[in-house]
Amino acid sequence: MPSKLESIVQLAEETARQISASGKNYMTFLTTAAHNFKYNFRDQLLIFAQKPDATACAEISFWNKRSRWVNKGTTGIALLVDTRRGYRLRYVFDMSDTNSREGRTVPIWQMKPQYESAAIETLENSYGECSDKSSLAVCLMETAKAVVEDHFVDYYTDLASVMESSLRSDDDAEVCFQVLQDSVAYILMERCGINARDYFTEDAFDAIRDFNTPETMAVWGAAVSDLAEIPLREIATTVLSLYREEEKSNRTFAELSKGRYNEGRTQAERSVKHETDIQNGGRLPFAQPDRAGSAEGRKIWDAAAQLPSDAQER
Repeated sequence: MPSKLESIVQLAEETARQISASGKNYMTFLTTAAHNFKYNFRDQLLIFAQKPDATACAEISFWNKRSRWVNKGTTGIALLVDTRRGYRLRYVFDMSDTNSREGRTVPIWQMKPQYESAAIETLENSYGECSDKSSLAVCLMETAKAVVEDHFVDYYTDLASVMESSLRSDDDAEVCFQVLQDSVAYILMERCGINARDYFTEDAFDAIRDFNTPETMAVWGAAVSDLAEIPLREIATTVLSLYREEEKSNRTFAELSKGRYNEGRTQAERSVKHETDIQNGGRLPFAQPDRAGSAEGRKIWDAAAQLPSDAQER
């Protein structure tokens, strides 16, 4: 009977073959990869194999530091770690398998309509002007093309070196480029809340069946994972920054509204009672939870920004 470690190694290889068996399987995997884009390809494979609906995975220590606790009886997602002596296992848990007695959450960034123009501007600054500034989907597809163009030669060379039949013709290169571009675009769309299946069919990924060995899939998967992560990190930074600005603006408005309410109330009390509103002379002022909360909010959102980046730690 194989050990747990041997079983996980086999699971990674079997899953690589599974997702390369059809365009349909591959697209399903890309959706999981999109929500775990800061993990490497092998980790994404194992997350897909064990919990395909996972959206925010981290080690138990990460969750505990943020006052979240793994649900009793939950089985962790086993991932492989390279060491000088071979592989070892580490375990991560999706946020859906954790709870908080204090109601603490770690927000995961989401693309909202009001963030799209800023996200498009961010991508244009890095990858060139978008042909349709009104469409985030178009901008993401053009970003995918630009990213692949910048790095295709290196990945294509690595892929050709492990293929049983050489990839030397112009047609082979063109097909690989298109499928790689579509794969990156698919991940970008899914992570930004756009249904990529509205833009891509299973036929678009039929060529994935040529990468039907763990070796070729490892090279291919690394290319897709690496290239999709680059623009998604930039988008995440932009979205989180906008969210913090919104939160700050909302807090300021709430404090101003509260101040106006208290001012009117104080004046009314003075006119009736002819007294000052300073009733606790000599006492220290009460703590201001709004200010403390804003600091806590920043900590939580800093944690959210790190969540998938924790891939090397969790």
